[in-house]
Amino acid sequence: MTNVSQTVHELKTWPVPFERILDGHKTHEYRKDDRGFTKGNLLRLREWDPIKKRYTGRALDTVVTDLCRGPDWRIPEGYVVMSVQRRPPAIIKRINALERVANATQALEDAWLQFFKLTNSETLKGILQVEEEICNSLAALRVITGDLVVRDWEAVDPSTEKSDD
Repeated sequence: MTNVSQTVHELKTWPVPFERILDGHKTHEYRKDDRGFTKGNLLRLREWDPIKKRYTGRALDTVVTDLCRGPDWRIPEGYVVMSVQRRPPAIIKRINALERVANATQALEDAWLQFFKLTNSETLKGILQVEEEICNSLAALRVITGDLVVRDWEAVDPSTEKSDD
């Protein structure tokens, strides 16, 4: 089960290390230990262009699978080495869908509150407008929750499964 309240650390990452993590050749992050990193944290690595001094727009999510803090293993005090693993796209899709469900649910709740605040002196037009917002939020929830439905055969790639032979 996915922990929606998982701690997310957005980190600036230069192009070469970003590409190496993206292609799977780099499986660790060496960082200043100033954020309270823990196993299970999500690191959202955002590619930074040091020449243009701006983000490129590319990002990838990794999970901290293990970590070691200085001064252990000759790591300087105040630094941490984290083993990281890229998030499988299916999990990222589910997390994004859950975030959209949460946002749509909040919009629906706000619309209902607005609806109940209307008094008899309000016009029918106002009531119909709020009702339309509620219907739109419900329709959005139906679309989003459709993204969460993953059949067993979609979640597993048979070509990557190991045989017990």
